[in-house]
Amino acid sequence: MFKNTKVNILLTIFVVENIVILFLFGVGFINVNGVNNIAGVYRLGTLQAQNSQEFTPMEGVEILKIFADGFWISPAYEQETKRVVSLSGGRYTYDSKQNTIEEEVLFNLKDLSSIGLKTPYKIYLNENGFYQSGIYKQNTTDPWKVEEKWIKE
Repeated sequence: MFKNTKVNILLTIFVVENIVILFLFGVGFINVNGVNNIAGVYRLGTLQAQNSQEFTPMEGVEILKIFADGFWISPAYEQETKRVVSLSGGRYTYDSKQNTIEEEVLFNLKDLSSIGLKTPYKIYLNENGFYQSGIYKQNTTDPWKVEEKWIKE
């Protein structure tokens, strides 16, 4: 991806540092007033493919989603090698009364065209995790449905 080793090292340090900070927020080691009840670390359990009614896990890749103090980050990595294959994140607004969450993408290493997008989702949260449903990239030439089950870590 990058030819400059210094850039690779700096990018790796930046990614790891941000994941650690958000993880510490999510598990409560860093306490910030006003963190709403979705704050935490979640692992993607299953998802529904675009043209399917069946929920299936992703083969060989684990995806986390970490919510903390109005921000989210989602690293995807190969389970065997632990190599990060994707990283995205941004801001979120969660409304527990309406069962909605809006996610704004501030960075996405695999899809630069998604930066700045705000996506509303229906969300059903319980003590075991949440179910998220909506249309990502709605009103673009590349929309797709999101039907995901996330498990609380």
